[in-house]
Amino acid sequence: MPLLTGVRVLDFGRFIAGPYCAALLGDLGADVFRIERVEGGEDRSVPPVADTGDGGLYLQMNRNKRCLTLDLASPAGRRIVRQLVETADVVIANLPPATLRQLGLDYDTLSTLNPRIVLATATAYGPGGPYSEQAGFDAIGQALSGAMFMSGLPDARAKIPAAPVYSPQQALDDPHIRAAGLLCERPISGSAQRAPLAPHPVEMSVDAAVFERPAPTLGQHTQEILATLGYDTEAIAALRAQGVV
Repeated sequence: MPLLTGVRVLDFGRFIAGPYCAALLGDLGADVFRIERVEGGEDRSVPPVADTGDGGLYLQMNRNKRCLTLDLASPAGRRIVRQLVETADVVIANLPPATLRQLGLDYDTLSTLNPRIVLATATAYGPGGPYSEQAGFDAIGQALSGAMFMSGLPDARAKIPAAPVYSPQQALDDPHIRAAGLLCERPISGSAQRAPLAPHPVEMSVDAAVFERPAPTLGQHTQEILATLGYDTEAIAALRAQGVV
């Protein structure tokens, strides 16, 4: 039996840090709900690789999850979040502190609803200082840290590593990558295509990580997740008509 069977995780993360944390828990058997905007998250198509429009980053970071679309700004959406939190074990949200408070995902609010909840969060600049409320990405970190300044040569030509400079396809075709199973072909939800995904980074002798399901299509599991909270078909239809889910 997978290590985290029975653990429920709510994933409000976007792009890499939050979604990857949730994917690792899903690999180990946790039941992970990706909570996504009704129109779709901004990280869903980065960069587009599938005929569904889903991106390679999204497919990798959102395996082993179910997807619930939700308008977090609406009263009905906030009510559903509260119901989910009451039944959850972990909330993951790599969002700035002010955004967490605005959405009611800060620890003080969550722990009032569920005293045993675990909040896993990460910010680009830490909890204090003038940048703490800003979002951040890898390229910004490279620029602010001096890494960009020190790269290249004085005449601005890039350094060439002591290894072949592969195209993405050549990297996939490398005999070591294939022999070690570092990028296995996995199915894509809603598509006949398959995508190369990296496995769980830790290999254990027992309770090994598993690939149970591909990254979900937008709102793929909204109906079944809401049903677990007691919403019947008519109530869910009303929420859809109102744009809540």
